Amino acid sequence: MTLNRFLAAPILLLGCFTLACRDDGGRVTAPAATPVEPGAVRADNVASLGATQRPIEDFVNAQTNFFAWSVVEQKTGARGDNLFMLMDYAGLRAQQIIAGGGPDLGTTFSGTVTERPLADGTAEVHVVLHTHNAYALGRDLLTLVVLFGHTVPEVIAGADLASGDCDLEVTFINSAPGAPLPSLTALASFESLFFRGSATGTLRAAFGVPDGTPGRGHVVQNGLFQASGRGATADGFPAELITFKVVGGGN
Repeated sequence: MTLNRFLAAPILLLGCFTLACRDDGGRVTAPAATPVEPGAVRADNVASLGATQRPIEDFVNAQTNFFAWSVVEQKTGARGDNLFMLMDYAGLRAQQIIAGGGPDLGTTFSGTVTERPLADGTAEVHVVLHTHNAYALGRDLLTLVVLFGHTVPEVIAGADLASGDCDLEVTFINSAPGAPLPSLTALASFESLFFRGSATGTLRAAFGVPDGTPGRGHVVQNGLFQASGRGATADGFPAELITFKVVGGGN
């Protein structure tokens, strides 16, 4: 996935779905942030760096849109190319479902926001976000046919949904220490961005199995935008993977 496609894919694909995203009336309210596992925030000594911690809600509540992920060509032996997977790490789809009279997924958030002032007056922000019970959806990237889970309107109408847990870790430069955090889709660049998630749900007939077959979706995206830009890092994503498979089946 090239950096341009990484930024464009959500715009292009969400051009098909984002109108609903733009109309989101609100967000799932996150509970009080809980500690992440030791070592999750990569800072040797936060105090010595002059860094401060902000509530994870500062980040979650700033998200007005979100990235969905695509892999055009996989060199990992994954099942199929041109796959697309959305995991609702910011709770926008969950709120849509609730607002439409659908079920409450129980989406919750935990994590940390570490902010470090820089000499030029800006701030380096490092976010570690864990989302529990995140809505998920898988499609064929070219045809947009659903392969895994059901769309928001289908869920509101009573269809089963796919959901799971995901982790987002991102580092970017903000305008100043203490400044409002941006929606990720408004940023022009990142220092690094890592995303991984797994969800369970049902596979659709377009996947080549009986509709409703229990399945699992998995996504990994590792973005290293300060790397050499050569070899495996040429597209900014030296490791990326999307798979959908029957639960209990092979890879």
